[in-house]
Amino acid sequence: MDELTFNFGTKVHCLDSSFGSLTKLVVEPENRRVVDLIAENGFFVKRARVIPMSKISSMDEDGIYLALTSDEMLTLPEYRETIMERPADGNESGAYLSADTMTTAPLVPMVQETIREGVSPKLKVLSSHTAVKNEGTTVGKLQAVQIENAEHQISSIVVRHGLVFTEVESIPVHEIENFTEEVVALRSPYTVPPTFAQKH
Repeated sequence: MDELTFNFGTKVHCLDSSFGSLTKLVVEPENRRVVDLIAENGFFVKRARVIPMSKISSMDEDGIYLALTSDEMLTLPEYRETIMERPADGNESGAYLSADTMTTAPLVPMVQETIREGVSPKLKVLSSHTAVKNEGTTVGKLQAVQIENAEHQISSIVVRHGLVFTEVESIPVHEIENFTEEVVALRSPYTVPPTFAQKH
């Protein structure tokens, strides 16, 4: 198999049982390689594990099969996301005052930041919530990532658009400008397919 397609939501299986489903991919943005999978299980209390690509034994349309037992899965790093608030850049001292004249306390603009545990901060975490944008306009959400089997380099991404009547399109990696955790930015100019343009 020359190319592997990782669809978010695909079932992940250990040697002795099912574990959960694929929720995220961990990417080295500089060389555009997928280095880890993140699979999540549980209903009320969800747990996610970071799985090295080397632990995949096979894949088919029914799921991703790992060369790990369910007990061995529990030894892998746990992935967690925590939302933190911090002062906006340049406003650590509370330079802005409240517009409410009855309040004399300084109003410090705050921004939300996601702290990720279990992966290096140098890596990017992509999911089905990652937006794909063209010149600042969202053209869809990430549905899948296709990689070349040998080096795990991304060859293309699959983008979905629409809620009821969903359209999908494969976009080659050379059309991608950069990756962040929230956005995959396409190179400009990129011609959005007519079906995407009509529905956006």
